[in-house]
This record gives sequence, structure tokens and C-alpha cells, in this order.
Amino acid sequence: VKFYETAVEALSEAKEIAIRRGEDVHPLLQALTLLNLSAVLGDMDHDEQGLRWGLESLTMLYSFFSKHPLPEEAEKFYLITACHNAALLNVKLVRWDSAIELWGEGMDLSKALG
Repeated sequence: VKFYETAVEALSEAKEIAIRRGEDVHPLLQALTLLNLSAVLGDMDHDEQGLRWGLESLTMLYSFFSKHPLPEEAEKFYLITACHNAALLNVKLVRWDSAIELWGEGMDLSKALG
């Protein structure tokens, strides 16, 4: 439990810095910080908060990649991870339609990797 509490504290501080400094922090770093925070919050059963930051991360990733493409495999890896994280949190919250939609999006991206 102490590890998770420490992780949430550190990631919450990182999130605040990333949001407060905005353009001074690389957008990919912002999105990945929110994704990591989301995952740890989900591990601690703070699923609503975790989903909020997970969906924000997913939105940021799509926005970033539309303006600053990375190699296709890297983009898909990040998007698959974010989709499946959000799908899992929706399952925990018994939001089946959203979980299935996000799982499907992640699976489509996985299949596209070949």
C-alpha cells in the first residue's frame, strides 16, 4: 500500500507540474504522466479518478499524434495501452458499452500492427 500511495503522490505532483507549465512540458510527457497516474489510481480502486485521467491521456495522445507523428508502431503502442487501460477501468465501473468500445479500439490498433 505504501508503494501505491507514494506513486500517486509523485504522479499527482508530476501531473500538476505538467498542467501548470503547459507548453513548457512536452505534450507526450504530459499524456504519459496522466496515463501512468490513471493506471496507479485504478490499481488502488480509485476507478472514477483513474478513468478521468486515462481518457484525458487518450485524448491528448490522439491530438499529439495528429500534429507530431511518431513511427506507427510507437503511436499504436501508446494508443493501445491507453485504450486498454480505459477499457479495464470501465469494466471495474460496470460501464460495459464504453469498455467494449475502448477494448475494440485497442484491438483494432493491435491488429493493424500485424
